[in-house]
Amino acid sequence: MGPGMVYLESLRNHEREGVPSGAGTDTSKGFDLTKMHRLLAQLGDPQDAWQAVHISGTKGKGSTATMLASIASAAGLKTGCYTSPHVVSLHERILMDGKPITSKDLDQALVTVQPTAQGLSHASPELPPPSHFEVLTAAAFAHFAAAGTDLAVVEVGLGGARDATNAFRPAGLALSVVTPIGSDHLDALGGSVRSVAAAKAGVLKAGRPLVLAPQPLHEAHQEIKREAHRLGCPVIEVADEVELEFARGGEQHPAAPAIVRVLGSTVAAALGLQQGDCIEMKLGMEGVHQLSNAATAITAAAVLASEGILQGLTLEGLRLGLSRAQLPGRFQRCRLAEHRAGPVLIVDGAHTPEACAALAASLRRAFPEPSPVALVLAAAADKDASGMCAALGALRPVAVFPTEVEVAGSGARAMAPGSIMAAWQFNVPRPGRVMMQPSVVAAVERARMELGGVREGGGPGVILVTGSMHAAGAALRRLHLVPA
Repeated sequence: MGPGMVYLESLRNHEREGVPSGAGTDTSKGFDLTKMHRLLAQLGDPQDAWQAVHISGTKGKGSTATMLASIASAAGLKTGCYTSPHVVSLHERILMDGKPITSKDLDQALVTVQPTAQGLSHASPELPPPSHFEVLTAAAFAHFAAAGTDLAVVEVGLGGARDATNAFRPAGLALSVVTPIGSDHLDALGGSVRSVAAAKAGVLKAGRPLVLAPQPLHEAHQEIKREAHRLGCPVIEVADEVELEFARGGEQHPAAPAIVRVLGSTVAAALGLQQGDCIEMKLGMEGVHQLSNAATAITAAAVLASEGILQGLTLEGLRLGLSRAQLPGRFQRCRLAEHRAGPVLIVDGAHTPEACAALAASLRRAFPEPSPVALVLAAAADKDASGMCAALGALRPVAVFPTEVEVAGSGARAMAPGSIMAAWQFNVPRPGRVMMQPSVVAAVERARMELGGVREGGGPGVILVTGSMHAAGAALRRLHLVPA
């Protein structure tokens, strides 16, 4: 570990400790961005050196960001991408043209930020020292500037209004994107759907375009639209521009293309098509829920083209960008290397009821009954275990294995397996066999053995590891897996 990483790991990490109540709201309880703005100013405001796309929302932020960044790279722009949390390695959070930052470059970026951050703490003792996320964000922005980045797609860490990434001036913000909003981080974001939406709307800047994904909650949609109107932001609704679906039966095959139907003039003009045209695209990320993320990324790319930023956008470049976009822990198909004829493992970081419902739907479309499913489930203590279990109960797994994983390297925020077990038994009408396990590795092995004893004519079956990004990361790091 280099000196920059040693410094980073010495800082307060809210992912490890938990986020204080109201910290993401634009109120007196919210994170104070004064020190973050001072830190960036003393670094020369590296975020002003490139155009930004700022993405907030509850579901699909990371996938949408990755797809859009891949499209921009394919169109010829030098493109950065900053997302969180990571699944396997911190390096995943900072990408340049789809490639993770190297250990050398990451450490150098942190070493560049360290003296300024430490000097800021000495000069402004009334402010708390910069946090782990604030320093990492500053390092990412500095790295993008030093690398000569044209465009960076930046995902918020929490909310938007008081997030450390919220440092863009209107002139430097190409557009904002808001993906579907749900109730995750409810306590940190004010306790209501409206307060959550208000926090997410904090990424909007006066006069800059907003790409708005379809919203499952009417109140959230209305709150975002109100703030956009107040700031004079043109609103481009994804549902008015494009829709995607798989050809009949295509969702069962990872290589199946999606059918893209062009609805609006912005996408049609950007791609040289007519409204009503249908084209085929292959998505690099699997799952029915990725269709809506791809629709949002396509719309955002079209708006960037209309703004004169993504001038190299072509239909073939769009196809290439979407097919290349990959993220670990998103409906990732694997097999155990020692049991390649055994069950398929699906590793997915779903951690909200909405995401778990989408995951369950995707899994059953890809592996219809009677293919048996064994569920390995681990979550952070602040998540809605009841809602997640109710959603995943639709899979009717033959067995469920609650377990425990560290969150950002600490057990302080881990949900106890007994709590997950109780949530499952209370919220699933026919809970079936539920057996607590000490680790993800033990749970996967027990799930494999359980499926080995099932003979329902559905093949070797599926082991689903989900409940948190940390559960997905534990599976990918600690098991010897090969692509399925």
